[in-house]
Amino acid sequence: MLSLPGDRATVAPFQPPALPLDRGTLGASPPTSPPALRQCGTGTRKTLPNGSRIPYYCENHWLCPRCSKRYLRDVAEWSHLMLTRAPSALAVTLTLGHRSSTPIAEAFEALYEVKREFHRGGGWSRLMNTHGVVGFQLVTEFTFSEETGPHPHFHGFYFSKQASSFDAESLADALVQRWVHSAHRLGYEASTGSQSAVIVPARSRARMASYLGKDHADNWWPHDGRDTIGSIRRRAVHLDPYARTLYDELVLATAGRDRTVTTPNLAGRLAAAADSRSRC
Repeated sequence: MLSLPGDRATVAPFQPPALPLDRGTLGASPPTSPPALRQCGTGTRKTLPNGSRIPYYCENHWLCPRCSKRYLRDVAEWSHLMLTRAPSALAVTLTLGHRSSTPIAEAFEALYEVKREFHRGGGWSRLMNTHGVVGFQLVTEFTFSEETGPHPHFHGFYFSKQASSFDAESLADALVQRWVHSAHRLGYEASTGSQSAVIVPARSRARMASYLGKDHADNWWPHDGRDTIGSIRRRAVHLDPYARTLYDELVLATAGRDRTVTTPNLAGRLAAAADSRSRC
C-alpha cells in the first residue's frame, strides 16, 4: 500500500504531471492527462438567456475528483430507487484473478471482456428466464497493491421480478458459476470463492446502494489495505514517481471506457414486471 503524507486540507489543486508507462522509471515523452480533467470547474459551459451559467464539467467519471464523485453519487441514488421498485435483488461482487505483473490496461480489458461473455448467448437468456432476472447494474471499482497488482472488479445488483418464490441461493449460485465459466472460457483466472452474491434485505437497500458511490477520485483513503484511484491520485499530487506511473496507466486504461454497465431501460422493465404482477 502507498502511504499518504499530510492531511486532506494540505492537498494542492490537482495538476497531473507527465507520467511514464514503465512502473518505477521516468520516461522522456510520456502521455499526459486529458486537458479537460485539468480544466474541470474552471469556467462555464454556457450562459442561459436568463443570465444563469451552466458550470463546465469534464465528465471524467474515473479520474476527476469533482465529476467522479457527482456521478457515483447519482449512480448510488438511482440504484436505491431501482431497489425499492424491484421485488427482489442480489448484491454482487464479480472479479478475476490478478497478478502484480499485469498492466492495468490489460486487467481492465480482461474484466470487460468476461463481462461481455457473461451477458450474451443462450446461457444468459436461460438464466434470466429461469430466475426471473429483469436486469442488472454494475459499477467498476479499482484497487491496487504492489504485492497483488491491479484489481478492477464489479459491484452491483441483479434485479428479479420474483418475490415470495424468489430463490436467492439458486440465482446466486447460477450467477457465480456462469461468471467463473465465462472467465475460464476466455482463458482468465477466476474462482467461486472470490465472487459474492447476497440478497438485498429491504432494511439495507440504502446502505448497500450507497456502497456503489465510494470509489470516486476525491476519496483518497485506501480500501482494505489496498490503494484506490483516489489514493493513487493523491500520491501523484505529491510527485511520488511510482504513483505517478500508476496514475498514467489509469489514464490510458479508463479512456473511453464506461464506468457503469446497466440493462437498457431497466426502470421500464421493472415497471412492466410490477404491472404484470398486479394483473395476476
